Amino acid sequence: MHTMIKKADEISDENLKEICNLLLSDEIIGFPTETVYGLAANYRSENALRKLYDIKKRPKSKSFILHISNIEQAKDVALDVPDSYYRLADHFFPGPLTILLKKNSTVSDWISPNEYVGIRMPSSSITLRLIDALKMPFVGTSANISGEKNPVSAQEVFENFQGKIPFIIDGGTSLIQTPSTVVLIENGNVKILREG
Repeated sequence: MHTMIKKADEISDENLKEICNLLLSDEIIGFPTETVYGLAANYRSENALRKLYDIKKRPKSKSFILHISNIEQAKDVALDVPDSYYRLADHFFPGPLTILLKKNSTVSDWISPNEYVGIRMPSSSITLRLIDALKMPFVGTSANISGEKNPVSAQEVFENFQGKIPFIIDGGTSLIQTPSTVVLIENGNVKILREG
C-alpha cells in the first residue's frame, strides 16, 4: 500500500470526500490534533477496528475514544448525556479534554470493553472539517505502536505506518504534545482519571 501525506491547507472539500470514502471502506488514516497525531477509523465497522488494533499491536482490553466535531454528537454514542457534560464541553471543547460517558448500543466492545466511552473534540480545524464531512464521529487513537512514543508530526506517523495506511493529513507539529486530560462523569460528579 502506498501512503500519501498531504498538508492540511492543501486539502480541498473533494479531498475530504475521498478521505471519508477511505474511512467508510474500513481504511485507517492519520490525522493531526493539538495534542498528538492520531489514527482514525470508522467506529461502526468491526473490520476497521480489528485492523486498528492489529496495526497498533494494541491489547484488546484498552479502549479507543471517539472524536466529535460538535457537542451534540455525544447524543449519538452516549446514554442520557448529563448536564455536567454540556458544562464541561461548553468550556473546554474544542480542546485537550476527553470526557467519559456511559456508552449506548452503537458503541461496540471493540471500542470500549466497559460501560463507558471517551468523547473528545480536538481543536485541529482540518480534523473537525473531516468529522463534519463524515457526518459522524470517528474512532481516534494515538498514531504509534502501542507503548511507544506518541507522534507529534505527520512524518513520525509515516515512519510508524508507511505501507499500512493510505493517507496522512499533515497539520504541522502538534502544539501541546501531551495526550488529553481524561475525566469521568458519573452520577453528576466529575473525576479526573488522567491529567494531560
